[in-house]
Amino acid sequence: MKTPNIGPRGQRQRLTFGVVSFGAAVLLGLLLVVVDAARPWRVALFVPVWIGALGIFQALDKT
Repeated sequence: MKTPNIGPRGQRQRLTFGVVSFGAAVLLGLLLVVVDAARPWRVALFVPVWIGALGIFQALDKT
């Protein structure tokens, strides 16, 4: 069993940041599809998706 290196408040902050980042990426992705943006713009969604996933995984792993 791992010992968490952040407290409950830090976990909530990371989880909130992750969910908000991931949600923003989804909304931005939908917008880019609707306006028929070029593929490089859609590839740029990797960054907010990655940041969102990182925040969620860190919160769930308590690191």
